Amino acid sequence: MRGVGRLVAGCCWAVGALVACAPPGGARFQPAQVEGGGVVAVSPASAGAAASPASEPGAPLPVEAEDAVWGRADAPVTLVLFTDLQCPFCGRLHATLTQLRERYGEARLRIVYKHAPLPFHRQARGAAELAQAALQLGGFPAFDAFMGAVFAAQPNLDDAALDAALTRAGVSPGAARQLVSAGAVSAKIDRDLALGERLGVRGVPASWINGRSLTGAQPLTAFTELVDAELVETAALARSGVPQRELSARRTALNAEALEPPPRRPEPEGVAGGVAGGLAEAESVWNVDVRGAPARGPSDALVTIVEFMDHQCPFCKKVEPTLERLVARYPKELRLVVRLNPLPFHDRAVAAANFAYEARRQRGDEGFFAASRALFGAQSELQDETLWQLAKELGLNLKLVQQAVAQERHRATIEADQVIARGAEATGTPVFFINGRLLSGARPLEDFVSRVEAELVRARALVASGVAPAQVYERTVASGKTRQAPETKQVPAPTAASPSRGEARAPVVLQVFSDFQCPFCKKLEPTLDALLKAYPKQLRVVWRNLPLPFHEHARLAAAAALEAKAQRGDAGFWKMHARLFEAAAEPDGLARAQLVGYAKAQGLDVARFEAALADGRHDAAIDADVAIAEAAGIRGTPGTLVGPYFVSGARPLPDFQWAVQLALEAARQR
Repeated sequence: MRGVGRLVAGCCWAVGALVACAPPGGARFQPAQVEGGGVVAVSPASAGAAASPASEPGAPLPVEAEDAVWGRADAPVTLVLFTDLQCPFCGRLHATLTQLRERYGEARLRIVYKHAPLPFHRQARGAAELAQAALQLGGFPAFDAFMGAVFAAQPNLDDAALDAALTRAGVSPGAARQLVSAGAVSAKIDRDLALGERLGVRGVPASWINGRSLTGAQPLTAFTELVDAELVETAALARSGVPQRELSARRTALNAEALEPPPRRPEPEGVAGGVAGGLAEAESVWNVDVRGAPARGPSDALVTIVEFMDHQCPFCKKVEPTLERLVARYPKELRLVVRLNPLPFHDRAVAAANFAYEARRQRGDEGFFAASRALFGAQSELQDETLWQLAKELGLNLKLVQQAVAQERHRATIEADQVIARGAEATGTPVFFINGRLLSGARPLEDFVSRVEAELVRARALVASGVAPAQVYERTVASGKTRQAPETKQVPAPTAASPSRGEARAPVVLQVFSDFQCPFCKKLEPTLDALLKAYPKQLRVVWRNLPLPFHEHARLAAAAALEAKAQRGDAGFWKMHARLFEAAAEPDGLARAQLVGYAKAQGLDVARFEAALADGRHDAAIDADVAIAEAAGIRGTPGTLVGPYFVSGARPLPDFQWAVQLALEAARQR
């Protein structure tokens, strides 16, 4: 059987480039050996002792010698992950795993990867087989690098993209495909699928932390809560005399009931990886700002629902009739507030959002909701011509609509909505907060009614205590949760020698620790451009060199960029910087001879440039940046300090906007 069951529900979850390059924490790379014209694969177990697992076939969650494993075999916590390389939510989780690796280290956490290619992801099975081949040929570092490159290449996973990912991982595409053709990896994929079937895996990503289930692309906090809890439990076991190597297995056995498939019930559509798993629903109240947002219903309604939605999300469309029935059911007690969160993989969502906000500018909140209904009605075809036709039907000023869409006139409003969404950890759509309490996905009417009725009881009690109806929402969420600020790190202020761009006296400085050979660093660049455009007077971007040791050309490329700065100042650096990231995708694009060619093409003093590469005159500057990163605990790229706030990986724009807002507020208070 080549599937793990049906994907119970659809998914709309913000993904984007959520991965980072980091030094491998598990096995050391060991190339395949060649004998008699054929490829002899290096087994994962022989590729590195620290990460090689003992075979644990009898365990509730067996770890095989052929599994890809990061971390020590005697780590007290084991995270078993079922993943699909064509699934965008698995790509999102890949970045979270990078953060977990950095946070806990391989002595405390072991991560075991299982394959679960879903049957309707046509390229997933082939990608999984090549990943397993990369593991056999190059050990865990090759597997890890291949996965990262594949997630970065989504959604296009044709043969050329997969071969490029293998090359980036240091694996010969021909050798990998030879292993696949020989049937050397297929049985492993089938065993993983069979195990997933026994465990009730119905969607991906699906994780077990010492046997405790966590489904979907959950935020980092969801994982750290379970890992931290298991570290406490395993520490208690260790104090009672349980050997270190048995801690994880003992806890997994104790948690074995969590391995039973959960009871089937109607599940919400939308949000994450086929489940409502991207956001953990709880009784916690979130403080979600409603000021200035489009709203329906009386301003003094006792219950306020804030919806984060995307006009191109099919689940947002599906839940619209439910919301209409809900509003009709509670005409005096309910207010519906909408904020837009166009997701990056919906190619017309931003255009639709600008259309809706322009309709609001012209016709008020009624115009916004009329435009939303029209957009959902035309959801399968939201090209410009359709939008212009909708504008005519709605009686809008067509010229102004066209300008708003073409120029993204309402971009600031949309980005403000997305920042608020991030502040409430509402990354997907549709997501609802009912008087601050979370309800995610396209739920049936009865789910909404039960929540509204519960909130009406609370609200009426407040009114009875003397709170004015118009103040109920504000009072209810006043002490509610807001997103935890990113971790802070302290690094020295940049000097004039550090390449920079943006406002010289900006109140917030972004220091980006980066590597020219890291594909995720390249993926971050448009986000940095967007930040500078959004905050032209408030931000300055500073480059810090962090060439990772397994990127063979990264250090020389860093020296080339610094020499361009030495000859032409910041303008010369950024010109070379752009060329280096462009060239990194080419075979040997960052080799010494190529670097010299770029210097010549950019009009630099070639003799001086070659001498700088040869004599190491920029080594001290590079080493200084590396030492700063090491002292701050920054081990992967890209790693960005937004003022004091650290953002790991090529995160989506709203994640950085969130950090910028916090940093600006901190700057204002100084």
